[in-house]
Order: sequence, then C-alpha cells, then structure tokens
Amino acid sequence: MVKNLPLLIAMFTIGCGVTLISSRTALPQVMEIVLLSIGAILKVWSIIGLILHLGIIQWNKDFND
Repeated sequence: MVKNLPLLIAMFTIGCGVTLISSRTALPQVMEIVLLSIGAILKVWSIIGLILHLGIIQWNKDFND
C-alpha cells in the first residue's frame, strides 16, 4: 500500500496548486472552469484514496494483532 501514497500526495498537491492558480489569475471563464474542475477532481480522488489507504492500514493492523 505504500506504493500509492506518494501518488496520492502528489495528486492532492497538484490539485491544490491548480485551484490556487486558477483562482488567483485572470483567465478566460472557460479556462477557469476547466482548471477549477480539474483541481477539484484531483483533490477529491486523492482524499478518497488517502482515506481508503489509512483504513486498509488500520484494518491490517487489527487483523495481524
């Protein structure tokens, strides 16, 4: 499970960066909507993945003990 952790953290960081860039710069409305959508999708997927990752780690600890 540790193999996915850097990917999930990178997805969250990129999602936050894209959201920050799209909210701070003057962009055409279509581009702003696209970037906000991409940022939101990346953040949501990474948070769900991190929650599942932590749940599986906890489940494995309980199962092994």
